[in-house]
Amino acid sequence: MANTAAEAARNDFYNQPSQGILQSIDNNIDAAVQMFIFDVFNRLVIDYRAVIVNLAIVSILVYAFQIYKGRVGSSIEEVAERVFVIFIVFALLFNMGWFIQFLHTVFMQWPEEIIRSIVSSMSSVTVQNTNQDAIKGTLDVYLDQTWKLGMETANRGSITSPFPWIMAFWIITIGFLLAVIPFGMSAVASVATGVLLAMTPLFLTFLFFKKTTGFFESWIRALMTMMFLKILAYTVMVLSLFILKSPMSGMVQKVGIEGEFKMSNYMAFLVSAFVIFMFYRNISGMAAGLGSGFTVQASRVAESGYGKLRSIVK
Repeated sequence: MANTAAEAARNDFYNQPSQGILQSIDNNIDAAVQMFIFDVFNRLVIDYRAVIVNLAIVSILVYAFQIYKGRVGSSIEEVAERVFVIFIVFALLFNMGWFIQFLHTVFMQWPEEIIRSIVSSMSSVTVQNTNQDAIKGTLDVYLDQTWKLGMETANRGSITSPFPWIMAFWIITIGFLLAVIPFGMSAVASVATGVLLAMTPLFLTFLFFKKTTGFFESWIRALMTMMFLKILAYTVMVLSLFILKSPMSGMVQKVGIEGEFKMSNYMAFLVSAFVIFMFYRNISGMAAGLGSGFTVQASRVAESGYGKLRSIVK
């Protein structure tokens, strides 16, 4: 199943339709990342199958030695817990097709669906063309609009009146940054998620030893952080388009009127863009906080559920 998915991802990578610049780049990145995830995951499980088995044996021997030395408890519940963890890791790794597909759905596809719902809810400022992806298509259209607005503004300038040239430079620069920043954050999150998912077999083996379970928790935390980073980047993007809609509309109207150049619309655009950049500065910290908080809370819920299960068994 995993090999079939990897082959499909490889075919998608070499058969991308022509679209807007950002949408085309994003499709290539997504296809390459998907191909990387399945190929590397399969290769790690196949090449390191013996290593994984040996690590499981070592963890059992180490645990038995610790029981012998009296360093850990020797109750049936604690021994069963250690055996259960090893069994779960083996069950997940050696049913790799289902497992990696599940992880890909949760950390790659679900965020896209959440973002698509957010973008679609703001239909007044986003692309609703069925031939374009609503997320990246919106960025491409916005990039094109700011470029045209900047060029129209520049055409109003002259050597004796250079102010329109200055404003055109800022309009094009800000428009470019406001489109590329969320796109760049999303691309980084996608690539980082792909690398983390591809290394799943290695991080799962950290569950074999108590001292290394922290690395597994850090892996989960990193995945959650990347997922929230992607969602927040595009959420702020949609909000920024909504904020900039009014000043941009005013600039378009004034550019079209010969001889009239109203400063207030351009200043509103610059101030709004500055506020949006302040949002973007804090997105990575917000994503890290949400990822850590989610992981801690999930760990508490798991521990609580495990405690209740043990009390029922007793």
